[in-house]
Amino acid sequence: MTGRRKNGESGGRQSPPALSTVTFTQHLHEGLREIEGKMIDLLDISSIEKFVNDPDSSVVFICPSSHWGPADARQKRLQLGINKLYSEWFERFRLLFDRPTKEIQEKMEKTDEFVRKWIEKESDWNLPATIDEAKKVFTDTVKTFHDLIDIRTDGGSRKEYLLVPDTNALIAEADLTRYSELVGTDVFGVVILPTVFEELDSLKVHHRDPDFREKVKAIIRRFDTLRGKKSLVTGIRIGKGIMLRAEAREPQFGNTLSWLVRDNKDDRIIASIVEVLRNSPDAVVILVTADTNLRNKADLAGIPCAKPPGAGKEKRPKQKELIRVLAKGIVNIEKPSSSLLRENLLLAVHNDDSVDVSIKSLGIAFKDRRIKPMEMRILGSQPPIRITLRECTRPAIKCLFPYMEEGSVSKVAKVFVTTVHEPNKVYYGNIEELDEFIRKLQESRTAPGYMTPEQIVEYREMKKKRNERSAVQKAIRADARRWRG
Repeated sequence: MTGRRKNGESGGRQSPPALSTVTFTQHLHEGLREIEGKMIDLLDISSIEKFVNDPDSSVVFICPSSHWGPADARQKRLQLGINKLYSEWFERFRLLFDRPTKEIQEKMEKTDEFVRKWIEKESDWNLPATIDEAKKVFTDTVKTFHDLIDIRTDGGSRKEYLLVPDTNALIAEADLTRYSELVGTDVFGVVILPTVFEELDSLKVHHRDPDFREKVKAIIRRFDTLRGKKSLVTGIRIGKGIMLRAEAREPQFGNTLSWLVRDNKDDRIIASIVEVLRNSPDAVVILVTADTNLRNKADLAGIPCAKPPGAGKEKRPKQKELIRVLAKGIVNIEKPSSSLLRENLLLAVHNDDSVDVSIKSLGIAFKDRRIKPMEMRILGSQPPIRITLRECTRPAIKCLFPYMEEGSVSKVAKVFVTTVHEPNKVYYGNIEELDEFIRKLQESRTAPGYMTPEQIVEYREMKKKRNERSAVQKAIRADARRWRG
């Protein structure tokens, strides 16, 4: 039986992200299948020769009846690649069994010895007579490894996620609920490593920036508050689905990946995650870090990585701050016969850039991002409206507040501006006394004379027909006067 990828259950609102969701045991199954495939490729280009004693000779050799044929350069290159791949795989595989039973230990050693001999193509008494038989023997023997891996697989249908943030990840995003964005579910675990606590304690004292030190202290206080409720080592539930726990023990460098160095902090983090993998081999363990070197080491160790929430989003370039927008809402009483609705906005756009800019459009943005931003109609001067460098719009730009459903009025948040030279960039600004403006907007919608855009169209049609009738009547009266004259 080989490992199968289980269908995880998404307990949250997001879709699963595009990152590796393979458990440690699944990763070992996949690595072993890759080795099997390459070994079959090696056998396909190899040969097995039979040994036959010379019937005319008085000397009889007692030796295996079959032996490997000579290896050419292609076979030797493939042997080198398989040997390296298998050595790295077996080092990760043995991490599954910290204290194996005698039976498991014997199976591991026996199968390991068999695989290494066959990679080196050492002939023995058990070598089959044909390549096809050899393929079957190799596959059947390697199945022992798959069976041993399955011992550490619980076979559950639900996939468990364990996120392990490094120090920089926690500083970048201390709100653990946001980490649900990484795994597409609100149900997951978070493990804080001893190295991370050590680095936080150091930063809160020794970092040169006092604001940064205060930020680190706030993170530590958050953990201290949680620790006051229950032991972090045994685990504390945050909200409904997040289980936070701290790993108190330092990693076992005598029983971890051979290339890790005890005095290197990144290596200590990898070694600690190896302990997490050893204790939870059937969970998806993900290292959360934006550190490139640490991510490289995690890749070598076969540990999936993800950047902290929001780390993949580019920060606004400084030029974003070069255009500032300030709006003031006014609720003016227009007659229903007017083509204007009741609400207007006065916008002051400041250009702090070193070049002239031209306004392309202005609009309204909402608190609820599901509501699409709405452009506003500019009254008077039409876009593009040019603003010279280091100047602002004088007088303020007057815009017609767009019609929207009553439920959307309360969700108005900001105004936005786009420019001709940067049409894909959006500059946001505040509306002065926003709460008061929204209240007046809501009152104006209930005023007796308020007209929706549809009603205005109907009114214009009615007014147009009335004017046409009036024009006809005037023409008739004019003709009558001419006839009388």
